[in-house]
Amino acid sequence: MDNYIEFQRFPDLNSAYELIDILEANRIPYQVDDSATRFDIANASTNPMENQVIVRIRETDFETVNQLFAKNTSQADENSGVDHYLYTFSDNDIIDVIANPEEWTELEVKIANEIFKQRGLKPTAELIKSVRKEKIQEQEKKAKETKSRFVIGYSWFLWIAILSIINSIDFAIHNKLFFICGLGIVQVVDEIMNMAKGHFVIIGLIINLLLPSVFIVFWYYAKKKQQWAFLTGIIVYGLDTIIFIINRDWWSVGFHVFVLALISGGYESLKKKYETLAK
Repeated sequence: MDNYIEFQRFPDLNSAYELIDILEANRIPYQVDDSATRFDIANASTNPMENQVIVRIRETDFETVNQLFAKNTSQADENSGVDHYLYTFSDNDIIDVIANPEEWTELEVKIANEIFKQRGLKPTAELIKSVRKEKIQEQEKKAKETKSRFVIGYSWFLWIAILSIINSIDFAIHNKLFFICGLGIVQVVDEIMNMAKGHFVIIGLIINLLLPSVFIVFWYYAKKKQQWAFLTGIIVYGLDTIIFIINRDWWSVGFHVFVLALISGGYESLKKKYETLAK
């Protein structure tokens, strides 16, 4: 009976296809042990390295497979280097790849080193430090821009609430001050209660103090980086914009769209941050 032994482990089945193709092309028997198909919640390991795809081959084929796999990998690397996009990089860009290898794949760093030799580049320690410093400064600049969009985005929830309350109070005392980014629903309540007269005006004012408070809740949780607060706030404010569209108040519609764009920018910056951390 043939004795199958472990040849190599892979993080997932897709990563193992290269080796499997080599084995099938050379008609070499193999076995695939995919831990994902035998995952047991009760006995699940917290070590992600244990949840891998293991390719096993016959012990007698080990040396042959090892040579085939090494040869195939070498040829793939050579072919990948032909007309590789890195050849279009400037000298400083090539130095950047070598100076920041953690941002590139192993093959890209390898090709960058080949280009480095071919061009006879002689970077000094100062140049390497300068490239790294520029990269850090660029990353810091992007981080500041992302944070700025995030802060501006969630801050508008608070402004919407405050300015809506001011609009309602101003309406109650019969002044003509009006902020076009305030909530349309607040104006609707004001008009209804104004027609009712009497104590209903006070009731309307109380309602209009409560309605904008929802946006204070959005502001509080959006500031705490809760994506749902951004999304819910965008939907509610978008629906509120319909009121101005019905009334054909195009200045208010335009400003609502502008504010929605700023809030959406804050949401996108938060979303990108979570996506980056997930990688």
